[in-house]
Amino acid sequence: MRLHYLLVLPVMAVVLASGCTIPGMGTAIAGGKGIVVESFEPDFNQIYSTESVQLSLKLRNAGSVDGELKSIQITGVDWSGQNDFGGSTGTGSCSKIYGKMLPAVPSKGMTGETKSCTIELKPRQGEVLDGLSVTFYPVARVMYHYSTSTAKSITMGTSQELRAVMNNGGTLPADTVSTTSGPLAIDVISKSPVRVSDAGVDFPIEIHVSNVGGGIPCTDCSDAQNWYKVKLNVNNPEGLSFADSTCEGGDITLWRGKDNTIGCKIHADASSVAGRVQKIITVTADYDYITDAQTSVTVTGQSSNSNGFIS
Repeated sequence: MRLHYLLVLPVMAVVLASGCTIPGMGTAIAGGKGIVVESFEPDFNQIYSTESVQLSLKLRNAGSVDGELKSIQITGVDWSGQNDFGGSTGTGSCSKIYGKMLPAVPSKGMTGETKSCTIELKPRQGEVLDGLSVTFYPVARVMYHYSTSTAKSITMGTSQELRAVMNNGGTLPADTVSTTSGPLAIDVISKSPVRVSDAGVDFPIEIHVSNVGGGIPCTDCSDAQNWYKVKLNVNNPEGLSFADSTCEGGDITLWRGKDNTIGCKIHADASSVAGRVQKIITVTADYDYITDAQTSVTVTGQSSNSNGFIS
């Protein structure tokens, strides 16, 4: 009896995919909140080069605000059919699921809206020769729009009011911070209480923005020059205004894609503080976000007339 052997050549592939690692089989899922990839996997982990493979993608909005799914692309391979993955035509086109995705509401037992789609891809003819096996690592690149907001409560008072509280053994309200859940995190830092004199007062705040989603925030994801940039807006309540222009809004760049801190001064008018009051400063980041998930497919070369046997 003639024995047929399959020659397997291990292939090391490096894919620069945010939030992902290279798996042996299956899927590497990006972490963090926002719209996340719950599953990205092929129907078969091993195929012949004359066969096609179906890749299934499942997404969920795990953050706490509405998200908008804007595009889905396949990278890491150059196979026929992949342009239909995010296009307007083609069987299983993922463009059909673009649009709004509702957030998670844990208090009501809602885990966030899910969407899924499937696309069929086929290796290029002659890409893998007969008798060889090569492992490919398709990457699903998902781009969506999201926002993150943080509200900081700061206690303010006149010198007379704050002195009276201390003399009477009273306590001042603790500063509170409330924030939405998403792939970016915002922290607003300011010491409290703030004493306001008859002439008003300037007091400092710091705004720290960090990338916790494992992906790429951007103001315009189609241009890599705008990767790791987000648009910030600081909303001051009545009686507070900017003492300098640093926090008046605009784009900031995250250092090495991780984080950035900006500082500025806020002016409080004496007329806005009648005794003691709490003021709420709200900071919002508006951005698009790219998240990648990766899977693997091993392709064994087979000519169209080999009848399923490998020689």
